[in-house]
Amino acid sequence: RIDVYLIEGLMIAIFIGFIIVTAYMVSFIEKRIIKPIRDVADWSRMFKDDYADMSDIEITDNDEISDISSAFNIVKAKLCEANKTKRDNESALRKLREEEEYKKKFVKQLYDEKREKEIISSEAKRDGLTGLYNRRSFDALIDEFMSNKSVSSEGALFLIDMDNFKNVNDTLGHIAGDEALKTLAGAMRIVFPGGDEFIAFVPSTCDDETLDRLGSSLCKKMDREFEHGGKSVRLSVSVGIVNTVGIDDYAELYMKADKALYYSKEHGRNQYTLASSLDNFATD
Repeated sequence: RIDVYLIEGLMIAIFIGFIIVTAYMVSFIEKRIIKPIRDVADWSRMFKDDYADMSDIEITDNDEISDISSAFNIVKAKLCEANKTKRDNESALRKLREEEEYKKKFVKQLYDEKREKEIISSEAKRDGLTGLYNRRSFDALIDEFMSNKSVSSEGALFLIDMDNFKNVNDTLGHIAGDEALKTLAGAMRIVFPGGDEFIAFVPSTCDDETLDRLGSSLCKKMDREFEHGGKSVRLSVSVGIVNTVGIDDYAELYMKADKALYYSKEHGRNQYTLASSLDNFATD
């Protein structure tokens, strides 16, 4: 009977020991394996949402689970660093774009102001009716050209007079006279493309053949019947042309062009005369 009790006691002790060992193993597995794995899993789920404010995974032992946790912590640290760099770059880029926008607005403002000043300056220099330069601006431009011209930058002055313009005003009225002046301005722009800013001055070397062609073209375009208010008059122009070759003074240039214009008017109007042809007549 004593042996039976001993065996029963031994079995109970073994059973209790088994329970204790099992409980310890469960606790150990829970603490050392299951909990770290669960923490890593929970951390991983949180990681994809917002890792910046997450705490590092606690590392308790030097085992595989701890190595995984350490690796996750390193990845998180690197990603946080990269995220900070990204935010800094985005902030710098945003600041750069704001500065670029400010520069664009500033440049546009300067351009608009410059353009407005140019328009005001241009309007002050031009005749309000024809859009051509007024006499003061024209004289200043030609005087500047004559002062700075060289052998390779000669030009030609066209002095133009509308024939019998008084007859236009008297017959058709001053409004029609204004329209006739606009017609002449339009013809000048066609004959002198790109050079209307000098009114009737061609800032380039012009031989007699070129000047003949330009003078003839202008006279032909202005030789027309002009109608207004049921009435009509004949329009035409007389032109005096002088080349700047050998002339350095605007006053002398103008005087020669005026003589050529006078010759055209005195010899029937509706024609052009080159000053060089008058010099040839004088020589002959």
